Amino acid sequence: MTDLVTKDLSKFAADKATETIYAIMELVDDPLVKAQIALMAASACIGTASGCLAAAAKKKGFTLSQKEAELQVLEIMRVLSAQGVDAAVAAMVRK
Repeated sequence: MTDLVTKDLSKFAADKATETIYAIMELVDDPLVKAQIALMAASACIGTASGCLAAAAKKKGFTLSQKEAELQVLEIMRVLSAQGVDAAVAAMVRK
């Protein structure tokens, strides 16, 4: 799969997830409940990403526990938040 297709699919998934989260948050008025909804949605994505990262490591002959994968995903998310998508992808490739 080309980088362009991968980037397009990743953006599509992020857009759909964001759209869904905002649609659900519109059902409530309490900002703390909205934050809880967003955090729970994020935790589902982090869990999924860490599972994929552990599977990728296994495919390359490495052992990566779910907890180690989660910590790596959280670090990649920190990079994403602070430095943007390109830096996060670069950090992910280095792992």
